[in-house]
Amino acid sequence: MNVKHEELTVHALYDLSYTAARPLLEACTYPWEALPKIGEFIKALGKTLPPEEYEQRGEDVWVAKSAKLYPNVYIAGPTIIGPETEVRPAHLSAATRSSGRLRRRQFHRGEKRHPVRRRAGPAL
Repeated sequence: MNVKHEELTVHALYDLSYTAARPLLEACTYPWEALPKIGEFIKALGKTLPPEEYEQRGEDVWVAKSAKLYPNVYIAGPTIIGPETEVRPAHLSAATRSSGRLRRRQFHRGEKRHPVRRRAGPAL
């Protein structure tokens, strides 16, 4: 696969007219150049968000009033959660935690209720 550097530029990959991060991304040639700057950008942008649309929920965390946050979610700042966003808790649906190691659940064909544990092996 041959990818030219011109194809990886911010302006080749993104339409910046749809993002609040436009000022940040316009100052970058490549998207990854924004990564070390994004935290400070979010902190500055969060302070300018309209209070009738966003509420500050902790240090450097802004949540749109129309967003839905499920119980028991943890949001670490700096973060902005936009309008109509749903934030659900993370869970290990296809895995179980056992003795401090993460293991996949295995099932026999046709069985869905009784998982078969793997024998001792490397941690996954």
